[in-house]
Amino acid sequence: RSARAAAPARRRFVLAAAVLALAVAGTLAIIARLGQESPPFGMLGKSACHSHDGYLAGSEPPDVVSTAPAEISSYVASKVGVTMRSPDLALLAPTGARCCAWGKTHVCFLMGRQGVEPVSAFVFPSSDLRFFPEARAALDSGSGRAYAEFKGRQVLLERNDRVTACVVASREAGSLEPVASALLGAP
Repeated sequence: RSARAAAPARRRFVLAAAVLALAVAGTLAIIARLGQESPPFGMLGKSACHSHDGYLAGSEPPDVVSTAPAEISSYVASKVGVTMRSPDLALLAPTGARCCAWGKTHVCFLMGRQGVEPVSAFVFPSSDLRFFPEARAALDSGSGRAYAEFKGRQVLLERNDRVTACVVASREAGSLEPVASALLGAP
């Protein structure tokens, strides 16, 4: 009889222990998620940071290897229809470029340096911001410019009526504004 009486108590104890274990696991999962930084500017920022990391690791090789701004400018114009003046592009000290697709948007990925620091710059027609609502909202609230830091990198977005530039580099690269502004320069 005492074994029968102990069985429901034992079941309640096991059930309470299981509920407590689930609650602890859920709380730990929430704490772990809160500690993770999400990339700035939604999918645009995530794609830019991922491509920049690939550039640093050597897994994102350029389609065009060149330090000649005129050659890089010609490549960008042929791939995404964005024209840039070569003197403006020289501010990036380009080393190469490649075209990539981020969802429905074709983006030109310009690889270069600012001083000794690697810099990734991405350019695409401003009309394609419709595919990146978080980035568009950040640019709208920042009068055409938005800045964030993420895991030791700085990310700068800037746009005008015809082109949007996203520039990613380490904090050691210094201000990214001259590069972004140069990429937006009128042809």
